[in-house]
Amino acid sequence: LQVLRTSYDSFSAAVGGGIAYGSVPTLDIAGLDRELGAALDALDKIGSDGSRQLAQLLVAREAELVNARNWSLGGALFALLLAGYLFMGFNRSLKATLRGLARASAQLARGEFPEKINLRTVDEMQAIADELAKVGAQLRQFDEAQHAMMAQHEAGETEARIDDKSLPGAFGELARGVNSLVDGHIAVQERMAAVAGSYSRGDLAVVMDRLPGKRAALTAAMDQIRDN
Repeated sequence: LQVLRTSYDSFSAAVGGGIAYGSVPTLDIAGLDRELGAALDALDKIGSDGSRQLAQLLVAREAELVNARNWSLGGALFALLLAGYLFMGFNRSLKATLRGLARASAQLARGEFPEKINLRTVDEMQAIADELAKVGAQLRQFDEAQHAMMAQHEAGETEARIDDKSLPGAFGELARGVNSLVDGHIAVQERMAAVAGSYSRGDLAVVMDRLPGKRAALTAAMDQIRDN
């Protein structure tokens, strides 16, 4: 290109000089053709080199985009697989926890009171199991208190009662109900013993209390003793 530019400048100067002095300059046509051919070859080389470099850049950029796409797809697939794995683990854990709660509830329904319900978890499900175990502990305490009172009554300690103050809420109400029922039975027995003692001493003026419901049979039995 530089050679072509120099030749063109020379040609322009020669033509200008010839026109100015009235003469026609002599032209080196063969030299100009060579120089023009060389310039065209240089232009072709620049174009081909530029095209080749541009193609290489496009191929490299395409490879980068493909690599980035593959990494993105791989990351998304990994995240999806990880989420599926975690969900399956959570689902299995939840099912096992619910089965543990169901077993504990079935034990309570059968009158069995487990001291500890261990679901092998530290979430809200274990908190529910702990509260369920507390219910079982209160029921166990109530059951043990009933059996202790029964044993004392069988040993002749008829004044024994369940300590209702040691049981909270509805469990204390249950204990007070049982104590009231026992008090009623003891009172009837003591009254029957007192009336029978009066009859044994010949005091027939004492009359057995009029008891309600099926207890009326006890009143009738005492009246029959007196009449006889």
